[in-house]
Amino acid sequence: MILENRGYSLDTFSDPAAALLKFKPNYYDLLLLDYRMPKLNGLELYTQITEIDPTAKALLLTANHEQFTEGKQLEGKDYLRVITKPISNEKLLAEIDSTLNRPTSLVSLENHVGNHENLLLILPESGKVKSS
Repeated sequence: MILENRGYSLDTFSDPAAALLKFKPNYYDLLLLDYRMPKLNGLELYTQITEIDPTAKALLLTANHEQFTEGKQLEGKDYLRVITKPISNEKLLAEIDSTLNRPTSLVSLENHVGNHENLLLILPESGKVKSS
């Protein structure tokens, strides 16, 4: 997977309820959530996660352009950014790096060795980040 190749440590789930049960406060540097998921949408999941860890950072991926504006921070959600799909691997990596305040993903992989941020990916099976 492209994220593991970039030095990220990942925990991945396709079931938001299972991810919530396994969530550990102050462990994940970033959550990557899809908005449209079964049982619980990404925004609802993020709201429940912030009850456990109020400073959890997240990128919310959505294809629903009418409900959200690209890059918008939602009211009361200081650590949540909205990213619209489709998104290229390069742009996704740049958004992740920017959110984590890492050097841009355009920098060579050698510059990222030893920077193992923990990411929690909660995406429906059809929304998996594609490998390159």
